[in-house]
Parts: sequence; C-alpha cells; structure tokens
Amino acid sequence: MQTTLSRPIDFHGLGLHSGKPVNMRIRPAPADTGVVFVRTDVTSKNNKIPARIENVSSTVLCTRVANEDGVSVGTIEHVLAGLTACGIHNAYIDVDQDESPALDGSALPLVQQILEVGLQELPQPLRTIKVLKPVRVESPDGVSATLEPSIRTEMSFAIDFPEPIGSQQQSLDLSNGAIVRNLAFCRTFVLKPMIEELQKNGFGLGGNEANVIIADVENKQFICQLRERDEACRHKMLDAVGDLTLAGHPIIGKFTGLRSGHRTTISLIRKLLADKTAHQMIVANEETAATLPGAGTKRHDIPNI
Repeated sequence: MQTTLSRPIDFHGLGLHSGKPVNMRIRPAPADTGVVFVRTDVTSKNNKIPARIENVSSTVLCTRVANEDGVSVGTIEHVLAGLTACGIHNAYIDVDQDESPALDGSALPLVQQILEVGLQELPQPLRTIKVLKPVRVESPDGVSATLEPSIRTEMSFAIDFPEPIGSQQQSLDLSNGAIVRNLAFCRTFVLKPMIEELQKNGFGLGGNEANVIIADVENKQFICQLRERDEACRHKMLDAVGDLTLAGHPIIGKFTGLRSGHRTTISLIRKLLADKTAHQMIVANEETAATLPGAGTKRHDIPNI
C-alpha cells in the first residue's frame, strides 16, 4: 500500500545556497499524488511543482525542479531522501522561498519529525520500477553511475577527494530502516578552498559550521566533529537516494556511483526510463513492499549521534 504523513510537520531554517530564511511545511497527500512542492510565496502563477524527473531544471550543486511557468525550487534532494528513508510515497511540501531549508545539512531533522508523527497507510496499491538489465552513464573523466537488476534496493558508492576526505567507499542494502540507520544523519560537505568561489557565484550563502562539514585541505583536517568516519561518502549516497526518488516510484535494483553527483544520477534515471527493455513497472506484492526502503522504519532506527 501507499503511504503519506499522518499530519503536517513544520520546519524553519536558512536556505543552504540563498542564505534566506525558509519556512517549510510537509503535509499529507492523497494516493498517487507523489511528492509535490508548493511555492506559497507565488500567487500569480502555477505554484505547484511535482518532484518528477521530467521537471528537473538544474543539477548545479543541488537538484532543482521547475514547472511549466518557470516556478522552481532547489536543494530538494535531502527532503526527498528523508521521505524515502521513512517510506513516504505521497506528500505536499510547502515552501516560501525557491529553496528548502538546509537544517543541519542532512535529512536527520526530517526523519526525526516524520517518525514522530507517524505514517498513514492508503488503500491504493504501490507501483515500483524493477530494473531488468544494466543501464550506465559515464563521462570522459571516469565519473559513472549504473543501475542493474537486484531483488532489493541496493547502493554502492565510491568517492575520491583531497585529504582529509580522501578515497572512501560504502555499500548498503537500503531495505527497511537502513537509510535512517546509516545515511540520513550524514551532512553535506565542502572543501575549504572552494567556499569563497562558491559564494562569489551565489552559492553556499547559508552554509556555516552548523550545517556543512568543512574540509580544511591545507591542514588535512575537518572543522567539526564527524558523525561517521566516511560521512562524506555516506552523504553522497543520501543525495543519490533523494535524486532517485524523482523516478516517481521506488526503484528495485542496485545503484552504483563512482564519483558521481546530481547530474550523473539524473541522467541515469532518464536513460533507464527511456529504455522500455531496461525496466518494468510492477505492483508491489506484500513481500516486495515489506523490503522497500523505509518500510517498517521506526523511531528506534534513528542512531544516537
């Protein structure tokens, strides 16, 4: 069965890139709605933006979706990952800016509140996307992402950055509460030498030590305490979880990312959905539904950090 929230929940914080205060409310939605962003500050145009792959308008440093009237909202990947982590399939997300709030740089605050209020089951069946054959996108610099058949939703990821991040890799079965236990608390990160350049170009204006891991490349140290040794790699996995949500239905298959980011993941989803021999839309039976990401997730799955 599909799910939604049992009641609305509210958030407030700075936009990671805009630096502006953002109010966000996540509300219950009927079955087959999917996730829809609603720009409450827009009144003269269509202010509803479905979080679907066909609406992705930019992947520069974050994922942004826009509707046919050009109304957009960005930095949506953490919100989508938080919903997926808790097994939420339908929701309206009201925001009063063109970006969601950064909160602590992870999906943890979202997960905590969602699991606090609980889920509402909806009687309509849940459709999933089953990967039938490998699909891969790769750039000349060796960055790649692949989806291949699997009986569960799995993910492997590898990154390579200057120290103190270095080379990291992680593999996880994302079934049930695994995203909450292993990924949801992992924060976005930035290399200290990049901060000035990002802000000069209008990005990262709301970033600070409370919502971003800063990697001091010169001194090979982090300007904060890590929540996990490989938190950077796990955050990249969290981003991928959020971006994969844009397929519109849970994907049953294994995702492998090699130094990939938003652009690569979005390209991979588009390639998968364009190839009718590479995927099949199926109604999840009870056994399959019980193993999907977020299914059966409880508050005790949230780790102490």
